[in-house]
Amino acid sequence: MVDALPLRAELLRADGGATANRFLMQFQADLLGTEVHVAAETEATALGAAALAGLGVGVWRDAEDVGRLIPAGGTFEPSMERDEAAALREGWRRALARAL
Repeated sequence: MVDALPLRAELLRADGGATANRFLMQFQADLLGTEVHVAAETEATALGAAALAGLGVGVWRDAEDVGRLIPAGGTFEPSMERDEAAALREGWRRALARAL
């Protein structure tokens, strides 16, 4: 999905059950070469829906107000050498091509 973006992502925000896997979050940071911020609440989708509803009815003024309510869970910073990460990403792309 990140490869489909028209620009380079400088930050990835993650939530959901997979965020409990610290290896996976670090691996994503390494392969993408960008920070991965994990939500403290793994199921942040419901929080996002509630936040949008609250914004819609005026409970909060703007996204900054809402952002202060949602605590961060952790940050994973890239630590893998870029050459190694590029080789692993290329291997992933080849595996995807074979699966299609």
